[in-house]
Amino acid sequence: MVMIKTKQTLLIAFIGLAAFFAQASFAFAETVVVAEKASSGSDLVPAMSSKEKTEVAIIPASEAEDVVVVSTKNVTVANAYRIGSGDKLDITVFGEEELSKTYTVDGQGYISMPLVGNVLVSGLTPLQTERLLEEKFAEGYLVDPSIAIEISEYRPFYIIGEIRRPGSYNYIDGMNVLNAVAVGGGFTYRAKTKQVEVIRPVEGGGNIEVVLGVDDPVLPGDIIRIRERFF
Repeated sequence: MVMIKTKQTLLIAFIGLAAFFAQASFAFAETVVVAEKASSGSDLVPAMSSKEKTEVAIIPASEAEDVVVVSTKNVTVANAYRIGSGDKLDITVFGEEELSKTYTVDGQGYISMPLVGNVLVSGLTPLQTERLLEEKFAEGYLVDPSIAIEISEYRPFYIIGEIRRPGSYNYIDGMNVLNAVAVGGGFTYRAKTKQVEVIRPVEGGGNIEVVLGVDDPVLPGDIIRIRERFF
C-alpha cells in the first residue's frame, strides 16, 4: 500500500514538472515570435504616428503677422506688394466716412489725405501703410484710429518690341509673361517666344534688367521687351 502511494505521488510530481516545462517553453517561443515581428516592422509593434514624430515650432502672433508666404511658381503681390506711383488705394478709416475713399499715389510717391496732408507711401507694403496712417491720425486727430487698405488698381506694366499691340496695360494680380503677351495681342511672327527681357524698378530707385520665361511672374511697373529672333 505504501509503495502504491509513493508511485502515485511520483507520477503526479512528474506530470506537474512536465506541465511547467511545457508552459515555459510556450512562453519562450511567444517571446521569440514577438521579437522577430518587432524587428521586421510587424503590426504587433505599433508604429509611431506622424503627430508623435513631428516637432512643431510655435510662432508668437506678434512675430508672425508680417510673415508672407509666396509660391515660387505662382507669385502674387496682394500682401507683399510695394506701393508705387500710379497705384490707386482704397483707404477705409473706420468710423470716418469723409476720410474713406480712393487715393492715387502721385509721381513722387505721396498720397494726400485730409488732416494729415501729404504722406510718403512709395516703397511700403499695404500693411505698413495702414500702420503709418494710423500713427499719423493718432497725433491729435483721431482717437485709436483703425485703417484698412486695398489696392484697387495697380500701376500699369509696359510691353514693347515684337508684340502686336505694344503699349501700357493695367496690371492684374498674379499675371505672368504669357498673360501680358496675350493682353498685348500676342507675339509677331518674328518674335523670340521662349524668353523676354524685363526692366524692373527696384526699391530705393533705379532699375534692374532680368530675363524671364513665359511662365514667370510680371510685376506692376515692369517694362517687357520682346526681342526679334534671327532664324
